[in-house]
Amino acid sequence: MEGGRRMNGGWTRIAFNRFETSAGIATKRESLRGIEHVQSTRYDGIRLRRHTRPGTGAVPSVDRDPTNLRKERSQSHVHSSTTQDCWPTLKRKRGRAVDVGPIRAVPKAEELDEVTEQSMVEALRRLNGQDIHWQLKEADNLSLSYAVVLGKQEADFLFASLESSTQYYSGELTQIRVYGKWHPIPRKQVAYGDTGLTYRFSGITVPAKPWTPLLKALCDAVSHIACTEFNFVLINRYKDGNDRIGEHRDDEKDLDPAAPIASVSLGQPRDFVLRHQDSRKRQKARSIPHEPESANLLVSDREILNPFVSRMPPELEPVSQDPKPWKMLMGVTGITGAPDPRATEQEAQLFMDLLDGEYSIECNKQMVARWDYITDATEEHLEAMEEANVAYAEFKKSAWQNVTSSEFDNWETFSEPLRRRFQKLRVAGTSALPSEELLQFEGLLGEMENIYATAKICPFEESGNPDCTPTLPLEPALEEIMALSTNYDELAYVWEAWREVSGAKIRNQYVEYVSLLDQAAEINGFEDASAMWVAPYDSSSASEFQESIGSLWEEVRPLYLQLHAYVRNKLSELYPGQIGPTDPIPAHLLGNMWAQQWGNIASRMLPFPDAPDVDVTEEMLEQGYDAQRIFELSEEFFTSLGLLEMTETFWSQSMIEKPDDGRFHEALGDTLALSVGTPKHLQAVGLLGPDYEESYEADINFLFGTAMDKVAFLPFGYLIDLYRWKLFKGEITSENMNAGWWELRTGIQGLSPPVERTEEHFDPGAKYHVPANVPYVRYFVSFIVQFQFYEALCRAADEFDPDDPEKPLYKCDYYGNHDVGALLTEALSMGYSEPWAEAMELLTGQREMSAQSLLYYFQPLMEYLEQANLEAGNCLGWGDECLSTRKEIRQSFEEEAEEYLLYYEGEYSRRGNSNALAAWAYQTDITQENLENYVENSLELGAWLKAEWETNITSFPWEDLPEGSPSRRKFKFLSVLGAAAASAETYEELQRVQGEMETIYGTARVCPMAEPDCDLEESGLTLEPDLELILATSTDPEELLYVWDQWRAASGAKVRTLFQDYIRLSNEAAVANDPDGSLGIHDMGDIWLRNYDSETFKDDIAVLWENVKPLYEAVHAYTRAKLFEAYGPEHVDPEGPIPAHLLGNMWAQQWENIFPMVKPFDLEDTDITDELVEQGYDARRIFEVADEFFRDLGLMVVSDSFWENSMLTKPDDREVVCHASAWDFLDGQDFRIKMCTGVDMTDFITVHHEMGHIQYFLQYANLPVLFRDGANNGFHEAVGDTLSLSVSTPGHLYSLGLLSPEAANMSAEAQINFLLRRALEKVSFLPFGYVMDLYRWNIFNGSISDTDLNAAWWALREEYQGLQAGNERTEEMFDAGAKYHTIANVPYIRYFVAHILQFTFHKTLCIKAGQYDPDDPETNPLHLCDIAGSSEAGLAFEEMLRKGSSEPWPDVLEELTGERTISADAILEYFAPLTDFLESFLKERNIPIGWKIPTNGNTIGKKAPFEEKGNVLKPRNTLANSE
Repeated sequence: MEGGRRMNGGWTRIAFNRFETSAGIATKRESLRGIEHVQSTRYDGIRLRRHTRPGTGAVPSVDRDPTNLRKERSQSHVHSSTTQDCWPTLKRKRGRAVDVGPIRAVPKAEELDEVTEQSMVEALRRLNGQDIHWQLKEADNLSLSYAVVLGKQEADFLFASLESSTQYYSGELTQIRVYGKWHPIPRKQVAYGDTGLTYRFSGITVPAKPWTPLLKALCDAVSHIACTEFNFVLINRYKDGNDRIGEHRDDEKDLDPAAPIASVSLGQPRDFVLRHQDSRKRQKARSIPHEPESANLLVSDREILNPFVSRMPPELEPVSQDPKPWKMLMGVTGITGAPDPRATEQEAQLFMDLLDGEYSIECNKQMVARWDYITDATEEHLEAMEEANVAYAEFKKSAWQNVTSSEFDNWETFSEPLRRRFQKLRVAGTSALPSEELLQFEGLLGEMENIYATAKICPFEESGNPDCTPTLPLEPALEEIMALSTNYDELAYVWEAWREVSGAKIRNQYVEYVSLLDQAAEINGFEDASAMWVAPYDSSSASEFQESIGSLWEEVRPLYLQLHAYVRNKLSELYPGQIGPTDPIPAHLLGNMWAQQWGNIASRMLPFPDAPDVDVTEEMLEQGYDAQRIFELSEEFFTSLGLLEMTETFWSQSMIEKPDDGRFHEALGDTLALSVGTPKHLQAVGLLGPDYEESYEADINFLFGTAMDKVAFLPFGYLIDLYRWKLFKGEITSENMNAGWWELRTGIQGLSPPVERTEEHFDPGAKYHVPANVPYVRYFVSFIVQFQFYEALCRAADEFDPDDPEKPLYKCDYYGNHDVGALLTEALSMGYSEPWAEAMELLTGQREMSAQSLLYYFQPLMEYLEQANLEAGNCLGWGDECLSTRKEIRQSFEEEAEEYLLYYEGEYSRRGNSNALAAWAYQTDITQENLENYVENSLELGAWLKAEWETNITSFPWEDLPEGSPSRRKFKFLSVLGAAAASAETYEELQRVQGEMETIYGTARVCPMAEPDCDLEESGLTLEPDLELILATSTDPEELLYVWDQWRAASGAKVRTLFQDYIRLSNEAAVANDPDGSLGIHDMGDIWLRNYDSETFKDDIAVLWENVKPLYEAVHAYTRAKLFEAYGPEHVDPEGPIPAHLLGNMWAQQWENIFPMVKPFDLEDTDITDELVEQGYDARRIFEVADEFFRDLGLMVVSDSFWENSMLTKPDDREVVCHASAWDFLDGQDFRIKMCTGVDMTDFITVHHEMGHIQYFLQYANLPVLFRDGANNGFHEAVGDTLSLSVSTPGHLYSLGLLSPEAANMSAEAQINFLLRRALEKVSFLPFGYVMDLYRWNIFNGSISDTDLNAAWWALREEYQGLQAGNERTEEMFDAGAKYHTIANVPYIRYFVAHILQFTFHKTLCIKAGQYDPDDPETNPLHLCDIAGSSEAGLAFEEMLRKGSSEPWPDVLEELTGERTISADAILEYFAPLTDFLESFLKERNIPIGWKIPTNGNTIGKKAPFEEKGNVLKPRNTLANSE
């Protein structure tokens, strides 16, 4: 109360309420409504003073526009008299309150002979609203009216009467249960009311006591004044200043929103605080007292007060002896249905207030025990600390169970800061563990901390003595050695020995610790412990916060790289021969046991060693400073800002010096951070002499010294929790705990261990915070935001002006500035009550963490380091990351290109490996999570590729590099980026579309023909092996057609719309690669063709097709004739296209599965499927046979990791993409195959094909990553197929014991059978391999429109393959999308090229192996050649494979074959005997060659949308001359 000393006697509030009952029962929730408004960012605060008119007082009420008052109130709740002036009719003039008149309704004491209860009752009955004097006070969005209704004597009598007659609740009704204990409610209370009314508080429902005459009279009087019939009163008695109610909102659902709340206050004045729920922070209380020695009336609208929270804090002054403890509230409530079992905000606030006290007690016990141990590390104290930790954890667990109970499941509706307190306590951390696990966890922590705290090593001089007694603890002995020694070997010894006695000894315990911590996180509702650890940072998700920290690191990384390069160069001078110019820095040379801060070695490498130094250590010693004086100096800095002094307890109980009796303690923080800062401040406190002169050199030295502590720390502060996050997530496991640590320390910090490290070590455990379970990213955050704070405070002190060079940020000293102190006080007083972003905004005006202030602070040093490193030729980064050119290698343009490419390839290898792993994870386990991860990873890779392409590649004049140089070739590869060149939005959408198409394809299922309405999840058939097996083995044309059609409905039809998006997005991406049109890229088809480095490639392919077309047409005619014999005219037209579903393959791309039906001669088959099964072959054995084939050629065999990581069979427990594929993970070591291998001849051959890819990977693994590819895409596919031509020969199969001697004995007829089988596999594929990309090229270039996708597909298949659909196809379908490569964005012409090239390669290798003479093809036919075991053939093949794509493919082809162009000669030579047979066979039987193309489109409702090529029925005798 302003203007006088406030007494702290009792105070009573009487609340009158109205209930609208249901079944005669009503519930009234406890209500305490404050009568203060606290200033906020949205609402101006006010302080209402007591009324100056003698004999009157003031209690605020809400006033609002009378037109908004509810008519129902005046109509249904008013007394019979309608002439009085009551609260709802309070008038306003020009926004000011009107004095209605003095109170005369109740006689003064001198007018009464005696004040008795009866006379008081009668007086109260005469009280009405006509003489009430109302007073209004206003502020933004709040209007309060209040009045005095009783004078001193009447109020005293009423006070005394109620004190003597009121019967308060007792027993359980006066307590609240918290954590299994009953606690007294910090005030007395009781309810009176109409018969049958009850009210609920803190889970207890109690009946209202019957009215006393006096209370009933008071209720009637207030009802009359308020024009509302109240039927309930709640009395709250505050005996003294200690009784209280915390901040809460009156959120009872039972209160009638149309009725006011009336309050009568008696007794001593108390502060009541109102704060709008949107207010950002809590301000000091503003008192609105009632008038002493009077009775005050408050009538308030709920609608206005609903947004406000209220509290009555305890009084700090001595309690008055004047016993006036009354306060009464009145209100109207309405009940509908059952009462809400959840706590109200008042109940929650009371609960939290009581919890505060319990928390303080329990936390104090735990902290005392911990302090005792940390300051005296004995077994006794360790045991006591562990017991205290468990007890505290059990308490926290109990609190957590209460807070998370259903009673508080409405906590998010509470006002701030109550809601935030609940939010904080809903995470119990490890306290949530079951008791047994909690004991185990605390035991592990205690054990690890004890190992760490008591660890000692032998002196360096005794390092060779196995019997030495360890005497050197970490502090101060080892830290002093690390800080001061320059002996390389001593530093290495101490570094290693400390890790042996600390980290290595807790490795096993830490594995258990991680498991328990993750278990605790899961109990708390988190995915893992990393998410639980970052929860206090108020991010929407753990990943978002972790990404934001990563972004902050990326902001400061350039500065760190400059510092790292400079320090590495200086250390290489101090330790000659120990550090290379591109090496990571050995971690033991940086002056700190963990190399987290490098300040201890700063003086050895100052930029300007002759400039004045700001190290005041010697001056402090000379002046007799001790620890106490340093702390006092630090405190003086705070008090100079107007901040608080330390308490006496702080000085008497703190341990600020290490005891000399052998006890261990954790080092205190850097208390000199604020005092020992700027030279200006050091001079002000007398630690820097007057002879110190400012200069550029001195400034750089000062900034350098600061950076060696602040900047050098940043990667360590980031990675120590990054490491643990990965450990918690399982990305680092117990099998690579130490390797994972050093991967991060090297990758992020650029440090390396001085000695070899193994998984027997646990080096992160040598840092206290790791075994002590202390999250560390807080320190990284603090090292960033302290500069934000610093800049803000310097601006407030007018010590920094970005436009004034005389006031740079790094020279700011705000010592003694009270404006800064006030700003700090305001921010610090918020504590944890508001989100950190609020405090950040209050202090800095920013809501986000940013490194810009730090970078601004160190900008002069950054500029110096850049120039110094450039002049010294220092490399930035380490290993492959060294981007900055050193003097000796920056001599030529070509060398600069090579250096950039070295960086690019290292980074691309790393990122590409991550992307390949994500793709593998998705294709071998098709889940939404894996898809999202793959898409996200692909987007990240694409963003990096695009950034490099835009920033460096497109701007680099690579065409000026020497013709034929490797660098020029690499830049040419990189000059066209592909899809990643698109805008971020387009590329992201493209990745999503492709991912969705692959998911549809990979998860598609078909019901069996016998069960067409099956449950797909239970009975559905997958493509591999189910549907492919049916198509390969069934001879039922109806079943074949059913399976063929249903697969297209389940796959292709469902991706049609997505495919249209894919085409559009792909073309947008393609054009982005050639913005000026200089490269001639018009669509994605142009990009696909660039791999072949030929402007005539399309034409060349067309010529190749024409060369092999006669052979294909002969095979087609023969096959059609045989199928006609098997199925008859109702299924096969002897002169038309062949129905695609009859050819033994889902896409009719290869026809070898129907060989038994069409074989020319009834001889023993060379199909080894049955023999494979009979001999017990499985997938692994088939792959081993293939691996042995390469070994016998003198080629490489696969590593153990191949067998461990590959997916060779289809798993039973998840969906996968079965399509066989070989994978290179871009690290030069990890190669895998993904295949749902079946035990049959087809897969036997496919395995050799895929292993051919692996052999290619192995051979070029040592090339730069940009050359790790086939000479062109067709080369890669041809390699495996080349070897399959040998593997599939009867002679080779016989040598493996898979074919009988009879079958291996190749008669002329047997050879024709063999060749026809090969032709059904190889020759039949050629038009399909051509059509797949011819179709997509024409879609990309617009020749095929979106409306003709299916018609165009079948037109091409009819024209080139002579095939037709088995039933009607429409444009609702998309049959091309039923093929994996279509939806997976895989160019297909490579397979056509490969099917030509493989015969060229085969012929060449057969000649080198001495297995074939082109001048005598009949003695040793080319089709029977087997190069197995030929070292000559293997060497020639190896020489080609090792070149990868490092040379133009015509050069590579010429070196192997002597030819520079792809030719069909070899394939025609291979099948020459079959050609002769087919020509004779067809001619003798008068079988037509070619096919009639339907003129009206009998398989699709329209003709081809482009010009037809006139593929017509051929004369029967013109095979050699056909078109």
